Amino acid sequence: MCLPKKFIYSLLFFLLLYPSFPTNANEPLLNKSYAERQPLLIERFYYHSDKKDSVRYFNEIKRLRQLAIQYNDRELELETDYMKLNYLSSRGYKNYISELNQLMQKADDEHILQLQIRTRQALGFHYFYEYRYDGKALFWFLESYNFLSKIKQEDFPEKKNALLDIANMCLHTGYYQKALFYINEAQKIEFSYDKNLHLNLLNTKALIYQNSGNNEKATIELENLLKKAHNENNDIWFLIASTNLAKLYIKTKDYTNASRIVAACEKMNSDSFPNEYFEFLLVKANLLYQLDPHNTFIHFIEANLLDKNIQQLTLNSKTDYFHLLYYYYLIKNDAQQIINFANLYIEHKDSLTQIITDNSIKQAAEKHNYNRYVANKRLIEQTRYKNKRDTVIFIVAILFILATVAVVFRKRKKRIEIEKNKYIKQIEQQRVLVENAKKQIDQFIADIQQKNGVIQKLQNELSPNSIELLKQTTILTDEHWLNFKKEFSIVYPEFFININKQQQLTPSLERLAALIVLDLDSMQIGQTLGISKESVARSKRRLKAHFNLTKDNDLLQTLKKHL
Repeated sequence: MCLPKKFIYSLLFFLLLYPSFPTNANEPLLNKSYAERQPLLIERFYYHSDKKDSVRYFNEIKRLRQLAIQYNDRELELETDYMKLNYLSSRGYKNYISELNQLMQKADDEHILQLQIRTRQALGFHYFYEYRYDGKALFWFLESYNFLSKIKQEDFPEKKNALLDIANMCLHTGYYQKALFYINEAQKIEFSYDKNLHLNLLNTKALIYQNSGNNEKATIELENLLKKAHNENNDIWFLIASTNLAKLYIKTKDYTNASRIVAACEKMNSDSFPNEYFEFLLVKANLLYQLDPHNTFIHFIEANLLDKNIQQLTLNSKTDYFHLLYYYYLIKNDAQQIINFANLYIEHKDSLTQIITDNSIKQAAEKHNYNRYVANKRLIEQTRYKNKRDTVIFIVAILFILATVAVVFRKRKKRIEIEKNKYIKQIEQQRVLVENAKKQIDQFIADIQQKNGVIQKLQNELSPNSIELLKQTTILTDEHWLNFKKEFSIVYPEFFININKQQQLTPSLERLAALIVLDLDSMQIGQTLGISKESVARSKRRLKAHFNLTKDNDLLQTLKKHL
């Protein structure tokens, strides 16, 4: 059978691209920040249905761990340890605390902030739910804040939730001011991946005010919570707000407002949130007892609260439940049940009181405060040491810079001194050269004057023909001129350049200009150049024309300006 060409090409194209496809569904988790992979971690591991099948769930964690090790992703590798312990936290695993402490130490050693926070809070939750050890639970929650305060919201998406957890633990153990501090810190953070968290914060804040005796502020917070829950169509938080607000109104004997709040929740569907609705029924029963402690109250208890499973209720709610049933049997005059529920009520009430007065809680808070004191003291000492070290480094650096500047300055000074000496030497050499040149020129002029004197004497003694021949004799020969020009240029280096700027002079005019500058008269010039006085006059006119001049005096002054 012959396969179609399109199919073959498609198959080849797929085979070529296949290596680029992910070979493991967990590869998107690799080498990412915690904030980047947190949504996937929650979806695939923390809230996944496979958690019901422990074998399958642990195999998946094992595969993820192997992948993390393969790609050298240490943080993801430690995350798999946390996943395993998170699963085992409520399953009676005897090594849970020791292994979580080991994981915490690794997170501390490697400075993984998000894991330092989560391991401490996990230990706090474990002590609270599994051992009811409120003191140690409080200690670890307070310890987590030391790291929580250092991490940015964008690096730890559940920061707001973590602050709320610390606040709730402080509220539970009676540290209301601390609880309020953490709530306020949480409310400063705008982002939250939990859409109901802002409502939870308002409720917790109200409970803090209520437990600390500030009923007015508690009422404001709960009314605000009730309004927000209503506007957002959030039934469960509307019910929670109504329950707590009605309870507060009953406590302050404002039964009118309590009745208004309770009436607003009468027709709510209880199936969606049975525990919250049961707590609402307890509040309503308490209100009915205050308004009509016989018929209505008794009928309501019998219809809604008798023989109920209360294992999922909080300690506060259980205490309220036993208190109501105590009143119920008191009205029914059932002595045995009165004693039973009175004992249960007293037992749970004592438990609530014991939480607040538990010495272990105070010790935990004191230990946390001491640890903070030690940490702050260590930080101060480290800062002081760092400041001293920085000061020493600064002083050494300044001394080094000064020494370097001194060396550079000394070298530069030496170099300048050498250059200066070299320049002075050159100036001296130039001066000597100029002096020698001047002497040569002076000697040249003296020679001319001497020769002119000889010529004048001979003129008196020789015949007219001999005199004419003598006048045509050149004293400044070409060879003499070259030597003369060299010496002249040493004394006046710019002269020949300057007089030729406008237009190049002929060699004969250059000689004439040089002799004029030396203050030779026309006769001396003629005898020096071997030309007649008339030729000198004609040459002077040409030279004056070159400089656009009229008088001889002007020519001399003009030429001297070009020296």
